[in-house]
Amino acid sequence: MKDLLLYGPMLWMRKIVVYLLITAIVLGLVLYFLVNSALVVRKVANTFAPDYNISYSRIHGNVLTGVKIEDLAYNEDSLAKHVTLKWNPAGLFKKTIMVNTLRVEKANVDTIKTLISTFSSAESNESEETNSSESLDMGVEVDHLFLSLEPFVEQGISISNVILEVKDLGYRSDNVNVRTLDLQSESNLTDIVLDASIKESHLV
Repeated sequence: MKDLLLYGPMLWMRKIVVYLLITAIVLGLVLYFLVNSALVVRKVANTFAPDYNISYSRIHGNVLTGVKIEDLAYNEDSLAKHVTLKWNPAGLFKKTIMVNTLRVEKANVDTIKTLISTFSSAESNESEETNSSESLDMGVEVDHLFLSLEPFVEQGISISNVILEVKDLGYRSDNVNVRTLDLQSESNLTDIVLDASIKESHLV
């Protein structure tokens, strides 16, 4: 009976892990192209962020110390309280976005879903118009990823706390690989602690 009670939450947790990893990669890609210097970061963000319905209360830092964004929002809905990105530009020489640290604190799951669906819809429309186009040959490597979520409700389950910590994440050609993945979740149904890895987009 206990195994049956845990089966549903484990399937749900796999879905959430995929959401979190996609979100981290999307946020990393967005922030990656903003990183240059404190002045350039603010100038570019102020110019282009409104076009994508992105807003924030403060953005600071540079390529050496890392970029920090506070109160990141999408369509005026909170996306994350704090986002920190540190990256290595040397990865460009081997067509890889190399992120040393990506830290997303107090992310909002509902806004994450909206953001992902928006990107997915845009990609679907683009692929329908250009069926013969090739995918971008650019990989992503993240040494350390930390993500925490605001409390939320999913399929009737109230989640009070979720913390995801990932080391050595690699993404290329629609495949995700992770050396270590630590997930902690507290809910009104059960508490879950998951220590795993991901090989070719499969949780193991």
